[in-house]
Amino acid sequence: MTTAEVAKQLRTTDSTVRYWRHRGTGPTGVRVGRRVLYAESDVLAWLESLKARKRRRTNTEITSLRVVRGHWSTGRARREGTSCPAD
Repeated sequence: MTTAEVAKQLRTTDSTVRYWRHRGTGPTGVRVGRRVLYAESDVLAWLESLKARKRRRTNTEITSLRVVRGHWSTGRARREGTSCPAD
């Protein structure tokens, strides 16, 4: 697949796909001459890795909840140096 085809499939622009490649955060591509080509399986694997990372992050946020003064909290009040309202 070309950069344009990947962009079309992901409903984004060519420049966004090139930027992802530059940052190393996009699907794996192979340079062939002046062009960058992507295997469809690599694009699908990259999408699956994004889904898995999102699930992991959501599960981590849920398990990182702390009980602060009898209330469930993410610890934000503690990090910001503020206190939770008293009952």
